Order: sequence, then C-alpha cells, then structure tokens
Amino acid sequence: MGLKKKIFTDDEVAIFDEALIQKRGEFWHFRMWLEGEGKYARISLKTRNRDAAIDKGKTLFHQIKANQAAGKTYFSLTAEEGVTMYLEQRQKDVDAGLCKARDKNGPFPGLKRGQSLQTKSLDRGRVVIGVGEAAVA
Repeated sequence: MGLKKKIFTDDEVAIFDEALIQKRGEFWHFRMWLEGEGKYARISLKTRNRDAAIDKGKTLFHQIKANQAAGKTYFSLTAEEGVTMYLEQRQKDVDAGLCKARDKNGPFPGLKRGQSLQTKSLDRGRVVIGVGEAAVA
C-alpha cells in the first residue's frame, strides 16, 4: 500500500512510495506502515545528513520487506497471543496423550475429554485461562 500523503515538505522524503523519512528536531527518522500488523515501524536513523538518511531509509525498507517475505514480524507477540499459542500446543499434547497426568484429571484440573482450553482477555493485559466445550466439526 502506498503512502496517502502526496505532497512533502523539505524535511520529508518518500522511500519507494511506501515509507517516509522525516526530520524531527535535528535527526532523521524512518516511518513505514506495516499492513499485517496494523502499526507503524518507527526508527531513528541517527543522522543529521539528508543523503545519509535516504540511504539508511532505503536499506531499512529492504530489510523490513525481506523479513516480511520470510514470514517474520516486526513486532513481538503480545502476551495474549503467546498464551494462546501455548494453550493450543498443550491441548495437542493432551489429545495425543503425551502429557503425564499430575492427578486424575491430567495436567489441567477441570479439563475433561472433549473440552478445550480457552483464553479470555481482561483489562490491563491480564489473561485468564478457562475450560470450555470443544467445538465439534
């Protein structure tokens, strides 16, 4: 997706119509919208020279695009995404019988056959793990 902005000041330069470098104070900064993540990648280029900033911006643009093509994300996982991934893997372990039972109900007390682990988001980034009915397909 290209930049929405089409007219730039002297302190702004478009990089391949998808990113922007701009002078903020004395230093140049790089900014690029990451479509899949819904956020801007913002990085200081740590230079006061316009030409050096353009070169660094192009290099950074290529690095980000190459990482995206390789399936890497710019930002790390959120706590909720990490917990969800963990619970999905543990559910597979329970279903395959790979977990040693700590008690008669297995590694997840209250989890019975046919039920799945679920997460529920709360305020301030806390995550609650609960037990619910498994979806039957």
